[in-house]
Parts: sequence; structure tokens; C-alpha cells
Amino acid sequence: MSQSSLIIEQLFEANSASLMRFFSRWHLGGVTQEDLLQDTFREVLRNPENMLGARSAKAYLFGIARNMARKATRNQLSTIPLEGDVAATENREDPRLEVLRLELTKLPAAQRQVLEMRTRLSLSYAEIASELDLPIGTVRSRIHNAIAKLKTAVIKHENL
Repeated sequence: MSQSSLIIEQLFEANSASLMRFFSRWHLGGVTQEDLLQDTFREVLRNPENMLGARSAKAYLFGIARNMARKATRNQLSTIPLEGDVAATENREDPRLEVLRLELTKLPAAQRQVLEMRTRLSLSYAEIASELDLPIGTVRSRIHNAIAKLKTAVIKHENL
């Protein structure tokens, strides 16, 4: 067994339960959590050098898992039948969400990364700090600053 295969096997043993909990929070339609877990590790096996070169193997793994869950969710939404005007009137989204989406793309990558790890992966500040090899205070300040920027943008938009 190669060194990368051994590392990936250990990564699977250490993280499969966490990944299953992560997938359980997504509305995946007909795709099972087990399928997404398998797809996640299939992707890791396809390019093991990317995972081995990552600063944090766990963060890299959860990034792939997030992309797999997004893809499954997107595919599910594209197959939901719409029934005339009823669907158009019932699907009114809060206009602030569009502002948040736009502002999220404007955040510095470091702030966006820790905010996403906290909100999407439900990692604690300590887990994020450990994964990114940062002091916990840095993680806290990045999350605080990201939320402050998003809040300011929404308030500014509401006052237009």
C-alpha cells in the first residue's frame, strides 16, 4: 500500500463520522450521505497530491465535501417541478440574502474561510484554529470582522 493510500485510509477512519454529520445538515434529495462520502474520497483519491500538499488535510477534505453537497443540492433543486404561477409567488427570497451573497464574495479570503468553517462545517473556534494553525484570537477576530462587514452592508442596503 502506498504512503498516500495509507494516509487517505487514516483520514477516512478519523473523519468519516464527522463528514456524515456534515452531510446530514444538507437537503440532499435522492443522494445519500454514504454516496457523498464515497464521492468525497473518490475525489481525494483522484488527486492525492492536492490533499497531501494542503495545509490542513481535514479542511481540504471538508472543502471537497462541501462542494459535493452543493452539487447534490443544486441537482435536486434543478429537478423540482414548478407549477405555474404558484411556484413563482411562493418562492420570494429575502432581498437581504442577495446583498449577503455579494458581500461574502468581497470578504478577504482569510475571513471568508474561517466564517465558512464556522457556519458550514460547524467547527469550533479551537478546531478552526487548529486546522489553520492560527491563534484562536486570530480566528475570533476574523469571524468578528467578517460578520461586522456583512452586517454593515445589509444595514446600508436597507437604508437605501
